[in-house]
Amino acid sequence: MSWLRNLIFRRTGPSATETLRERIEAFRRLLEANNRVLERIGDAREKLGGEYLFDRQYLCSFDEVMADTMSELIEEFDVVTGGRHPELRKAFDRVREAVADSRSPRKVAFDGPLCLDLGQLGIEQAHSVGEKMARLAEVKNVVGVRVPEGFVLTTSAFAQVMASVENRALLEVLTRGEPTEQLAAPLRASILRTELPPALASALKRAVSSLPRGQRFAVRSSGLGEDGEASFAGVHETVLNVARDEIPRAYLRVVASLYGPRALAYRAARGESWESAAMAVGCVRMLRSKASGVLHTVDPADPSRSEMSVSATYGLGMAVVQGTVPVDRYRVSRDPPHAVVAAHPAAKSHMYQSVGSGGVELVAVPAEAVEVRCLGDEPLAKLASAALLIERHMKCPQEIEWALEEDGEVTILQARPLRILSESVARPQDLQRALADHRAVLRGQGAVACRGIAAGRVHVIRSDEDPSLAPRDRVLVARLASPTLGGALSTARALITDMGAAAGHLATLAREYRIPAIVDTGCATMALREGMEVTVDAEENIIYEGVIEELLRFSLLRSEVYDDTPEFRALRGMLDHMAPLTLRDPASPDFVPERCATYHDILRYAHETAVMELSDLDGLSLGSRASELRRLALGIPLDLVLVDIGGGVSSEATRRTIAPEALTCVPLERLLQGLLAPGVWATGPADMDLNGFMASATRSAALTLPGAVTVERNLAIVSRTYMNLSLRLGYHFNVIDCYLGDRAEESYVLFRFVGGVTEMTRRSRRARLLAEILRRCDFQVDRSGDLVLARLTGAPRLVVEQRLCMLGRLVGFARQLDIRLRDETTTQRLVEAFLAGKCETETNPGAEAAMSELTQVMVLDDEATVGDRLKEYFEKKGMAVETFVDSEAAIGRLATKQFDVVVTDLRMKGPTGLDVLVHVRKRNLPTQVIIITAFADFEAARGAEMVGVYEFVTKPFKMSDMYDLVKKAAGKARRQRG
Repeated sequence: MSWLRNLIFRRTGPSATETLRERIEAFRRLLEANNRVLERIGDAREKLGGEYLFDRQYLCSFDEVMADTMSELIEEFDVVTGGRHPELRKAFDRVREAVADSRSPRKVAFDGPLCLDLGQLGIEQAHSVGEKMARLAEVKNVVGVRVPEGFVLTTSAFAQVMASVENRALLEVLTRGEPTEQLAAPLRASILRTELPPALASALKRAVSSLPRGQRFAVRSSGLGEDGEASFAGVHETVLNVARDEIPRAYLRVVASLYGPRALAYRAARGESWESAAMAVGCVRMLRSKASGVLHTVDPADPSRSEMSVSATYGLGMAVVQGTVPVDRYRVSRDPPHAVVAAHPAAKSHMYQSVGSGGVELVAVPAEAVEVRCLGDEPLAKLASAALLIERHMKCPQEIEWALEEDGEVTILQARPLRILSESVARPQDLQRALADHRAVLRGQGAVACRGIAAGRVHVIRSDEDPSLAPRDRVLVARLASPTLGGALSTARALITDMGAAAGHLATLAREYRIPAIVDTGCATMALREGMEVTVDAEENIIYEGVIEELLRFSLLRSEVYDDTPEFRALRGMLDHMAPLTLRDPASPDFVPERCATYHDILRYAHETAVMELSDLDGLSLGSRASELRRLALGIPLDLVLVDIGGGVSSEATRRTIAPEALTCVPLERLLQGLLAPGVWATGPADMDLNGFMASATRSAALTLPGAVTVERNLAIVSRTYMNLSLRLGYHFNVIDCYLGDRAEESYVLFRFVGGVTEMTRRSRRARLLAEILRRCDFQVDRSGDLVLARLTGAPRLVVEQRLCMLGRLVGFARQLDIRLRDETTTQRLVEAFLAGKCETETNPGAEAAMSELTQVMVLDDEATVGDRLKEYFEKKGMAVETFVDSEAAIGRLATKQFDVVVTDLRMKGPTGLDVLVHVRKRNLPTQVIIITAFADFEAARGAEMVGVYEFVTKPFKMSDMYDLVKKAAGKARRQRG
């Protein structure tokens, strides 16, 4: 016990407990600043929804408040970590500068890079590359749809071209009064003979050399405002099939077209100012197209239909956009698998194709192909699927230019808003009638984290599932709003969680991906079944059963194209340096300050690093104040010393040794509640076989003998809401670090376990057992050999307290468990035993009999989530529960064990709930059967009643009501049993 004497009698300077107390307080303030940042990011994301007006003053105020709060957070982080991470402030300064650069809502950027790769861009760079290329880059980089490789010569490049003495003088003459063709023609001629400035020529050469040799290009206009507030369709020039050495000339042709006759007339008709006129130019890979055309995600002729319209022809798409030859027309369903509703092939006698020497030509279509469809069903389905991804991201109907390449893949060439004004859109009263025909599964439960409306099939993410493998285009439903779900959001339709906060990390990611999200519903995983079709209305916070096309169409067609204003682009640019979370895995070698690219990354790094440093107290030199050091008398052989850093022990407790009742540290109270539960801390001899004994005999210290514990360091640092518990029991070491905040995003539990007495095989089995239990209790788990690292974040305080109680049971359960893990079957059996509330690790048959006094419940539902949730709830109330997803297996179990109550789903793939009820009654068992279903109908209810059902319950239901019902049913079963 020399370590304890050193701890008590060591004389130091200022008390280390005071330092630790300051660190805990700084951590609390860090969390508060973290939450304020996330809340303000969420509020700003709401501003991008199209329902708010904001000005430059809002942008300035938002920028300043965010910078102040982030600076405050880093100051608190330095206190927590002792200033050991100065790189984080450098990361903040770097990101802060990028935010400031994005804040000024510039209409034109003449001072930036001359050339940018499409992979570097998004809509926020529209002031540099024009809306057309910015949207194409957004489709590639955010939506993830295929577009041609290429780059953009920016408005800064345009400024260099126009800076020549001749061009500048002629432009001044043109814009001094009313621009005319007579004044514009000399300017165009001057531009065409301009030599590219050296810096621009070098930037263009570098960009071209990064692409494959022999590549030919389409050189396309992307003027400011083009495909934005105005379409400028067909106004500016596009040069096709350009060799790399001809790009400079083609580029100047496109720039000159800014002052062409069509552009002059278009600007005059719309009253467009020449002050902000500028031309960015895209250079993208020239495609070898089998077919090309235009798709409208909503049919302009009849928006009320759930169909897309497609115009297509052989070869290049010029024929479609110019209207020079007949084209095929198709109507395609918006619903997967996107069946072709109607096909009207035209007599396509000619098509455009590239010429070997450059340019394009109109050639004859082979006679056998003239009246044949140029697009089959499969490419049309691929095209429709890609178009809907773009529409969902852009939040409005889209007009999309596309090409079918020779490899059979669809490539998107352009996407712009499709403005539809139609009286055929459902009126509100018509919409209300449609809504009345659909049952609201959840209404007004939880908080809306991202507004919007979406529909799709439900996918319930299990606790042991890798979220990144979740199927595409699903409504994701999860228990916890954990950032680990972020990898699944890019392909999701919507997100619903049982727990979480609108200011949490996952909610921020949902807003980044612009998918409707509702968090903290409390019961989504119970109310929403796997594969169920739902419509998520995150505008009104309602989830409907079934797909409501009228609501989806009304939302889509009434949406505004709101992202063309300078203020909108500026706010989105600022948020692109604030909101995205790229630093997601704390175990990754890239989880370092230098990799922080956004405010959100800085928050994540600061939070995770602060938690880890607080939990690692090995280097802490504690002081000697007796008032802060106590022994805790527990009634079990666990010598635990407390260091109270404020509020962890009752002020009325004056003795050096205190009872658990004197604790005021809530985390430790909850943990001890589980650890001290009857049967948890076993003191009987460990049943060790020869292999276990031989392995333990080779360990460096003596084996912990039965009934005794060698304590090397058991220490708990406590305050009212914080606990850091270090336990060394025999040959394994535990650390449990916990902070309880008032909000879900503040609380966390960190659990570390390593070691054991036996050979590595059995220690690894114990690690796997612990990892499985922790995963099924909502923890994120990493395991390596006999080391287990687990964390729980984003859960409400009540849930965290429940998990602390579970961890107390787990510590006692796992003490000598590696000795008993002789095989994988035993390991899995003990996992199930622990989750069923049994802490005895013996393998004798009497273990199950010991549970017979409890109410025995079977839960049968082919959705595992239902069984898991009921099991967790009932076991907390003292019932013993077995769950099944396979009804045949459940019937087999009924033959070997008598249950008081069976709770079964009505509709299952195998024997139904009625079949289970009939089986119970045929065997004349006292077991009572409760049938649950989301599809209650009179015939099923009547049939169940005739067979002898105890109760017929319709989902959704309150778990407390179900518990009361099960208690009554169990009473009836016991009375019948006599």
